[in-house]
Amino acid sequence: MMTPQLRLLPLREISVRVRNGTPHTIGTPPQAVLDAIGPWRINDGWFADATVRDEYDVLLEDGVLYRIYRQQQRWYVRGMYD
Repeated sequence: MMTPQLRLLPLREISVRVRNGTPHTIGTPPQAVLDAIGPWRINDGWFADATVRDEYDVLLEDGVLYRIYRQQQRWYVRGMYD
């Protein structure tokens, strides 16, 4: 059995609807999130321009597993698993 590998993608903002604090639908047109794991808090706060974001792995209804993150009020795709 092979372990899925995260392939980073060019950064792009996405539309995410949240239910009970977890991503529920993603994209336009929206796809249902079948399963979500996270968040993992990334906090590089030791310098003036600190990066703080919450990352999730989400399995969509089309079978694709993505890594997404929320930074402030915006959501982005970070990568997908092969």
